[in-house]
Amino acid sequence: VLAVIAVCGALLAVWRRNLIHGVFALMIFFAALAGLFLLLLAEFIAAVQILVYIGAVGILLIFAIMLTERVTGDDGRRVIARGWLWGLAAAVAMFVFLLLPAIQEADLPQTTQPIKPSVEALGHRL
Repeated sequence: VLAVIAVCGALLAVWRRNLIHGVFALMIFFAALAGLFLLLLAEFIAAVQILVYIGAVGILLIFAIMLTERVTGDDGRRVIARGWLWGLAAAVAMFVFLLLPAIQEADLPQTTQPIKPSVEALGHRL
């Protein structure tokens, strides 16, 4: 579920014409990524992800957009890309061509073992 939210947030960040909405979608992506780090039992990386990317970078982007007073990504010109369907088809074909052999030959573990050192142990060591 978090991976789907992350992919949707990343796609919305790219596709939104309103820059503020794009930044909020990017912050949703970062939050979902932090959730994935928590599922991988990497609490410290998840905390850094939230503090640095959502807290600092997201707010910095919002302030930069507010200071430039340019909320929409329009500059008055409309560029129509030709052949976007062929580009999309080529990207999907390349993705399938590269990913399928890797998935078929991957020796993925069935269960994961929890990592013994936690954030608390890291804090005591520091």
